[in-house]
Amino acid sequence: MGKERAVMRLAVLMSGPRRYAPLVLDRLREKLPMDYAVLVHLWQMEDGAKARDNYDFEVDALRARPEVTYLVEEPGYQRSDFPEIVGESNSGSPPHNTMGMFLAIMHLCGVLRTQRESYTHVLRIRTDCLLHDWDLGPAASGVNLVADNPGLPRAWICDHLWFGRMRDFLAVWDFGSREKLIAEYLRARRNPERLLGQRVRRTEVTVERQFARWVHYSIIYARPMALDSACLQQAVRERSPESIFAHSEKWHDSAACWAHYRGFPVVPDHLTPWNRFKQWCVDRLRER
Repeated sequence: MGKERAVMRLAVLMSGPRRYAPLVLDRLREKLPMDYAVLVHLWQMEDGAKARDNYDFEVDALRARPEVTYLVEEPGYQRSDFPEIVGESNSGSPPHNTMGMFLAIMHLCGVLRTQRESYTHVLRIRTDCLLHDWDLGPAASGVNLVADNPGLPRAWICDHLWFGRMRDFLAVWDFGSREKLIAEYLRARRNPERLLGQRVRRTEVTVERQFARWVHYSIIYARPMALDSACLQQAVRERSPESIFAHSEKWHDSAACWAHYRGFPVVPDHLTPWNRFKQWCVDRLRER
């Protein structure tokens, strides 16, 4: 007899500010036709230019959903909580928000290790991530699928989505301690995507950029973002979060998003300061 195919046991790790967590889970139920458990870490507070205040929900209702096996909500961090980090961010988020993301995922990794269920694979997803269409096939054969964000240098790894083997995920995302996380963040010039790229290379984990931004998934902000596809910008301007998530087929133009994705300029690896990097992207898009 041939070797039996291993059963995939999937844990979904959702982390971030409260944002649109129930809407993300509703969409996930449509797009992920397999059994999975969801572990959720929410921050009560969100600040900065990307803060959302246009949607609210009861956390207890989220906790009561059958797929949610663990949920914790914590207050959130301030800049003063990280005096070790000298200098501002070289990414689109301030250092305390980046630290919050990594510390939340490390918390969920610790919970995973204590649960009786033995998981083989992990899906990391943000609390503002809208799934369109995707293909998860290669993950079962040992390839870790990550977000393909053309607005980043190719040496970096986007933190929006990760689907792959649990041991590989833990090797890259679990730093072991707050002190080690901060030290590596500083060595990565205070940039989370650069940090993840360094971790992937150091651990020799195999990744494949599979989820094209705007085509296979979108990050939903409370206001239009200059680098987003035209149909997404229009949807954010004109629709409620509920309508954006539940009726994406009415506004999402896949062909136009493919053209937007493919027309994005290749970002050189040396553009590490965030302001210079962002302005470079905007300038190249205007030249098209």
